[in-house]
Amino acid sequence: MSPEQLKFLIHDQDFQKILTPPEKRIKDIFVFGCTTGLRFSDIFLLTNKNFELQNGEWYLKVKSKKTKSYSAVKTSKICSRHLSEI
Repeated sequence: MSPEQLKFLIHDQDFQKILTPPEKRIKDIFVFGCTTGLRFSDIFLLTNKNFELQNGEWYLKVKSKKTKSYSAVKTSKICSRHLSEI
């Protein structure tokens, strides 16, 4: 996916308006995966415990299902904005 296509998914309001709630959820999960680099299977294993606020920045701490290794990923601005609203 090109950066332009990802920007379209995130910012195009006309596109957002035509999506049904289930389609919007799928799109949001896809964008989250694109911006964090997580596999789809790893995204569905996330809980609130995986998100941590450090020095005003949101981090995602995950253990990969495939490799069993831990990593901390700084969330994108768009993800951070959604996390701050929760």
